[in-house]
Amino acid sequence: MAALTTFKTDFDNARAAQVDAGPSATAAKNKIREILVDALREDAADVELQANNDKAVLLNSGYQAARALTARRLRSSRWRSSRFPTRRAES
Repeated sequence: MAALTTFKTDFDNARAAQVDAGPSATAAKNKIREILVDALREDAADVELQANNDKAVLLNSGYQAARALTARRLRSSRWRSSRFPTRRAES
């Protein structure tokens, strides 16, 4: 958790420095943002694993629950895969 706080502080500082600076400051901010996002994703994955599908545990961690895949989203071409075949009408 200390690393996340450090990454967030670094990102906030980079954002403040980027306002009056040029492209190199923007590139530095973007790199720090990438590091922060990667760390947050890793932390979220750990929290999800520890929560073990218990929404109360997840919410107590400080993260919000993402909505589950719905049948409508599963049927859409974006979410369809061989794992979720569409039903064919029987003749």
